[in-house]
Amino acid sequence: MAHKSVNHQASLIAGVVLSLLCAGGVYYGLSSTVVEVTKDDLGLPPLEISTPKLVAERKAGEPEKRSTTHETALVQSIYRLHQLQFGDPNPDTVEEAAFELMHNVNELALAYGSYRHILHAVDPVIHGCQNALEEVQSGLKSGSMSVEALKTAEAPGLDEYKKTCGSVYPILLQLKLVDEKGIWSDPNAPIIFSILNRLRMAALSEDRIPATELLTPYEMEILYLWRFHSPAFSSEDKMQFAQMAERDLPGTLAEEWIAQVAYESGDMARARDFYQEACKKRKGDKILERKCRLADTL
Repeated sequence: MAHKSVNHQASLIAGVVLSLLCAGGVYYGLSSTVVEVTKDDLGLPPLEISTPKLVAERKAGEPEKRSTTHETALVQSIYRLHQLQFGDPNPDTVEEAAFELMHNVNELALAYGSYRHILHAVDPVIHGCQNALEEVQSGLKSGSMSVEALKTAEAPGLDEYKKTCGSVYPILLQLKLVDEKGIWSDPNAPIIFSILNRLRMAALSEDRIPATELLTPYEMEILYLWRFHSPAFSSEDKMQFAQMAERDLPGTLAEEWIAQVAYESGDMARARDFYQEACKKRKGDKILERKCRLADTL
């Protein structure tokens, strides 16, 4: 994880406290159905997102009772720390704000009996940032705002962006989700950002619960598949992501992901070798076996 591009995603999580940043684990299990496998199947699955499924999973798990007092305190402390990402704040002030934030995280967990409700509690921050980002992009498109102005956020009309997002736009540029004119890189980019935005909020629980555990299973699939497709990450980064995917997405094989990434990049020898490794690990997977036989012909 020492690569520069991986550090960029860590910076996104830092949007709250110095805030992170996926491949749908497509499980090719045992199948009695004969499925034709072509060379197109040796590469990465396309990144196709079902918004209804995404929304339905996110709604699940809401606490039965909400504590407005604790949620408001947490949201306000996030706003404060976001705003301290601009200018040249006193280090003691930042430390105090970070301590206050974690205190409010713990108080909320005590009120709800779990750290798992953080994403529901900070919904105003998540949606507020998405709305503020749209305003920023409109300003960039019209020319009334510049990326340079976003670094200091001294331009008029950026109060909501500073409060709800922190200094997030430069990170989105590094991740190639947007450009300097405010244009999303592709139709899926806004959804990817929404997942990353939730992930950085989930990171508030990191010392108790891994942030990735607070995302829905479908969000994790989308996030990994985006990582494997994204030009923002190197082949070495993607090998690391493959190992992480095997841990985070039940039923996936790191070797298969590496094989798919290699095939996409045109490295047929590597694709062939890793497909064979995948087949050794998962004997009896009929579809994977067909892919391995086809990979042998590369």
